[in-house]
Amino acid sequence: MQQFFFEPHPALRSIISSIGVMDADFASAGLPSSYHYPWSAQIRLCFYIQGDLIGVKKKAQDPFTTLGSSFVVGPQLTDTYLDFGKGALTVAVSFRAGGLQRLTGIPIGELTNKEVDAVDIFGTEIALVERQLRDAWQPAAQAAILEQFLLQRLSRAKALLPFDQAINELVKHHGNLSVEKTAALSCLSKRQFERKCIERLGMSPKLFARLIRFSKAYMYKEGHPQLSWIKIAHEFGYHDQMHLIHEFKQFTGHNPSAIDKELPGSLKLVNLFERGT
Repeated sequence: MQQFFFEPHPALRSIISSIGVMDADFASAGLPSSYHYPWSAQIRLCFYIQGDLIGVKKKAQDPFTTLGSSFVVGPQLTDTYLDFGKGALTVAVSFRAGGLQRLTGIPIGELTNKEVDAVDIFGTEIALVERQLRDAWQPAAQAAILEQFLLQRLSRAKALLPFDQAINELVKHHGNLSVEKTAALSCLSKRQFERKCIERLGMSPKLFARLIRFSKAYMYKEGHPQLSWIKIAHEFGYHDQMHLIHEFKQFTGHNPSAIDKELPGSLKLVNLFERGT
């Protein structure tokens, strides 16, 4: 398995955080193809350009539904189960919080808990992007194709507002800023700020902050498996270990202590593009 990440063009850095390429062969590696994916505030534009298409379902007992070769993943405020098949060559754009809404004008609440065909968001140009990605064999060339596609649309993007800068501060502080303080940074009243969060992020500011903290703590534990969950709780601003346990149970369905046993290290494949928030 190979993974590559590319920093975006400077002009795109307020819109997207990274472009990632993953070439995974689950069958040859002896890895399971299906994973349980936790709640996430992350929004991604994904292309499956070679290999099996991905299957998705929201309830464990449901059958998988096969997605198209390019789609946008909205905020996931429920359990999600993914089946990667035998493997695929995947290219994905990770958007910063509020970035997709600035770029397209689409209210993000319309994408919550959904995977939407990329054509419905970006138009028929997506077909050309897919062909170009298939013809480009080098990860850097594939990233450059997506970068150019986004740069061409940048002139239509909404201007960066104090709201966006306030959300960046909230992310920088791992979600540990109060709604009142973040609203003040955005130069909006609390009620205006809450409405703007629904439009730009697809959820309330309080839930967004909780998901940011969870995501940061989860990924940090992946990178530092030797650290105790008590240390992680302290590091990321949880009141105590019980607070962390409650949040993890809601967002993953597991106690933190069970995650290391129940969720294999290969789950990082599922979290590969969780980099925009």
